[in-house]
Amino acid sequence: MSITTSNSQLPLRKWAELALVWLAALGLSALLGWAGQRWPERLPIQPWLVMALVLGPRR
Repeated sequence: MSITTSNSQLPLRKWAELALVWLAALGLSALLGWAGQRWPERLPIQPWLVMALVLGPRR
């Protein structure tokens, strides 16, 4: 019994899901790049916001 699978064995639905997630990440990256050019100054660090993001709800 082999644990490894080749790429050709993945169902079309899995490829579509993978493409959707990849495209969403690419879009987010492009948006962040655009925002960095549009607003080049740094955001001020707010400790309460950092703590909320670090200690906030998790799955």
